[in-house]
Amino acid sequence: MEIVNVIEQLNVIFQKANDRFFDGGLEKPMITVSPDMTSGAYGWFTTWRAWEEKDGTGYYEINITAEYLDRDIHETIGTLLHEMTHMYNTINGIKDTSRGGSYHNKNFKAEAEKR
Repeated sequence: MEIVNVIEQLNVIFQKANDRFFDGGLEKPMITVSPDMTSGAYGWFTTWRAWEEKDGTGYYEINITAEYLDRDIHETIGTLLHEMTHMYNTINGIKDTSRGGSYHNKNFKAEAEKR
């Protein structure tokens, strides 16, 4: 499958998960797929608007790490939901990590378990 098709499918899954688990309350992020050269994470979410249009419109980024795209689709969806939970928390001013983002805290756990 070509990477553009993977990203298109991740966007479809994002919208369905947004509707089901977040009542459609998450804005559309820039979904990317790229290698992770440092942390070994399955994905990540930027807590700032990492992408900007010429008109100043900004977008958060959710990345799914390229090295792990061969996992079962349910695990990839789980990673997407995990990052969507970080997005929800950021938008709602909920601090969900500690030690510079290294550890998830009880706030992340509570919001993730709701979904």
